[in-house]
Amino acid sequence: MLDMVLLLHGQHQPLSRIQPQLTQFFTEQYLHGREPTDANITAGADELINGLEEYITESFSTVTVLEGVDITQTNMTFLRQQFARIATHILRCTDHTFGPHLLLMCNQALFECLALNLYCLRGEQSALTAVINHRIRRMSAEVNPSLVNWLTSMMSMRLQVILEHIPVTEDQVLHYVVHRQGEATEMEESDTQHTRESEVHNVETDGALSPAPATTAEEAMVSSREAGATGPSPGDAGALGGASPRETRGGLVMGASGGREESGGEAEPWAAAVPAEWVPIIRNDLLSQRKIKAQPPLSDAYLHGMPAKRRKTVQGDGPHLSLSEAVSRAAKSAGVRPLTEPESLQGALERPELQEAYAEQVKSDIKKRVRDDPDFDTEQFPNIQRAFSLDS
Repeated sequence: MLDMVLLLHGQHQPLSRIQPQLTQFFTEQYLHGREPTDANITAGADELINGLEEYITESFSTVTVLEGVDITQTNMTFLRQQFARIATHILRCTDHTFGPHLLLMCNQALFECLALNLYCLRGEQSALTAVINHRIRRMSAEVNPSLVNWLTSMMSMRLQVILEHIPVTEDQVLHYVVHRQGEATEMEESDTQHTRESEVHNVETDGALSPAPATTAEEAMVSSREAGATGPSPGDAGALGGASPRETRGGLVMGASGGREESGGEAEPWAAAVPAEWVPIIRNDLLSQRKIKAQPPLSDAYLHGMPAKRRKTVQGDGPHLSLSEAVSRAAKSAGVRPLTEPESLQGALERPELQEAYAEQVKSDIKKRVRDDPDFDTEQFPNIQRAFSLDS
């Protein structure tokens, strides 16, 4: 329990402590006693992941997948590469970076896995949550149902927070995506045709975009800025931005920034029905709404303006200031009891190193929350500025 909490708060010590056991396990169970060569590590990953194909297919059988994507093979491709990287680190690393690097690799793999499957599920967070919950319930068939309910509810809340701040972009995981054979062939043909059209356009406009002979470097930079200020036309995306046809299509659909987004916006039917000066404002609002976060806690002034009954409902139980209190309330609300004596859990939660890690995580979360809040004013809240050293 203590090690799990430490890992969740970014502490690598539990992994560093079990380095010998992990190395032995991977040597015996993953490599079956073979040498840790690249070929043997890759073969071990293939053997392990190939056995998961049935489970992966079953996990995604009840959700709608992006058209043309083979989500089973996509996940198997991703898992093979990730397991090979992690196994290589475990089997070959012998210095003090073992724990920190392994935790970093696992976190990165988790983020990429979530981003990849969110893309494959058409951006539907509810579908991704349903898949994970279903897998937890299948793996926990013999566990107390109350504990399973608590796990799934806590996972859902944690997942929502992770997805709001996930440090992985869609472009970083697209190379894992495997398309079904028919659709993959059609996409390749479409990409080829689009590339040819872009090359023709580049040849036609090359004279206009290139600086005249004997132009100084300073003049060329000015010309480039002036050309950029006018904004690229839809056909210039490949020539000016170096974007591939697939990236250009993704920008139009997903609302990526820059010239590609403007191209997609001009085709929207509502743009012709409103005054021209409204269009950039509405587009900016649309982008802001896509990134909107969950409702933060209401201020005291706002709460005092509510009827008493409504105020009591909205306020809830208040913040969980201590780790012990937070865990106790979560267990109580889920209707579960610890497998060990309550005093044992309480003692583990009150250990100095865990309390320190929890306090540092709370400070880090508050600091990030304040930094990302556009309404935060350092002059209005100088104590927060001083307490969390926001300038550092």
